[in-house]
Amino acid sequence: MKSDIVKDLFEKRQNLVTISIISFTFLLFCDNFLSSSLDVMSDIVKNQAGLILFAFILIVSIIFSYLVLESIFELLEKKRSIFSKHKKVFRIMQITLYSLSLLLLADLLSDQKYYTINLNLIVLVSYGFSLSISLLASLKLFSWYRVNRSKFVILFGLTLFFIFINSVLSLFLFEVLLIEKPSEFDMSTPNIFDFECDENTINCILKENLLLLQNYSLVIYFVLFWVCTILLLHHHINKVGKVKFFALVALPIILFYFQFVYTYEDFFTISDELRFDENIAFAIQLFIATLLTAACGILFGWGLLSIANLLKISVRVERFLKIAAIGVVTFFISANATVASGGMPPFGVPNLVFLPFSLILIYVGVFYSITSIANDISIKKFIKNSTFNELKIMGNLAESQMLDDMKLRVLNMTKKFSNELQEKSNLEESSSEDNMKDYLNDVIDIYAKQKKNQI
Repeated sequence: MKSDIVKDLFEKRQNLVTISIISFTFLLFCDNFLSSSLDVMSDIVKNQAGLILFAFILIVSIIFSYLVLESIFELLEKKRSIFSKHKKVFRIMQITLYSLSLLLLADLLSDQKYYTINLNLIVLVSYGFSLSISLLASLKLFSWYRVNRSKFVILFGLTLFFIFINSVLSLFLFEVLLIEKPSEFDMSTPNIFDFECDENTINCILKENLLLLQNYSLVIYFVLFWVCTILLLHHHINKVGKVKFFALVALPIILFYFQFVYTYEDFFTISDELRFDENIAFAIQLFIATLLTAACGILFGWGLLSIANLLKISVRVERFLKIAAIGVVTFFISANATVASGGMPPFGVPNLVFLPFSLILIYVGVFYSITSIANDISIKKFIKNSTFNELKIMGNLAESQMLDDMKLRVLNMTKKFSNELQEKSNLEESSSEDNMKDYLNDVIDIYAKQKKNQI
């Protein structure tokens, strides 16, 4: 009876956490859309209600980012991670980002204005924080690749490296755009995006090239995320199911086409005489683009959740995969928000606040789950090779007692190999002894079938 009550409470808590994450993701999506459409949505959001909505999303973003970092510190307390090594640096960046955001909010609520320098500093700290995390994470995965030659590890490392490049380019782009803005924003300041310019000046050339390179780096890390999803799911296609596998593989490319390639000019024209209002048409186009970006993140996150539900290597690995899934979904939303217009209210800032913390979720989730999965694959390969070698030596002389002795030898060698991997990667044991025994028996059956087919 008591265990049933505890189980019921745990399930309710899990449901509450899930609802909270979904609600927060929806708020990030709203902030992303409004940040991209401030010029056409000015009449709707440039008022007291718009300020209250901005304040609410920003405060929720700060609370969630704080909970994320505290949870990560607690989870990795006994591990030699970059978070335990550089905990003070992360704390300083966290406090600085919160202080700047709350100062901007205080100016907005008290005087209905804010200073551009404050927004500049938020961009600098957020992207500085983000590019530091993505660079450290990619280097960590590259170093781990030398220990365990797993294609998953190297691909996720490359993905994070191109996120680092994208963060650097985004930082410079937003700073260049904000330099052209007035020193302060109030209700009378127009919300204008200045991505294009006709003048052949150094500033214009720099701005256009930064925007182009930023888009290229975005496409590259999108494709790398897609390839990683394919490789992870392909090994478990029978468990995932072919329909679900092809849905998770094909849908992101379809969404990618409609987001980056397809033009919506004809879509908003019913006839030559009847066309949508230009502002409404552009707002709908931006909404679709924002929705497609979020959908891509959700699909990639869904792929990781599918692996988490199928592998069951350990409870901790399953938890890390779910952490990575949440990070991917929120990152795809936060990384595509913008503060390029400055804007009033400055929608996009809540996403900037959460951006580095979404990368923390990706790094922690990916590194500790993928390295555990890579270890598990290496252990299975070791068992298969060792078992096949032993059985070949035994030949037709194999008897029950000899098989039992062989199993014991292979199991002891595997445990030793597993412990070495565990020490190198600083992870808990990924494969239990029971899993090793089960796979060892499977390998013996496979060898027997192969030998029977050869006769």
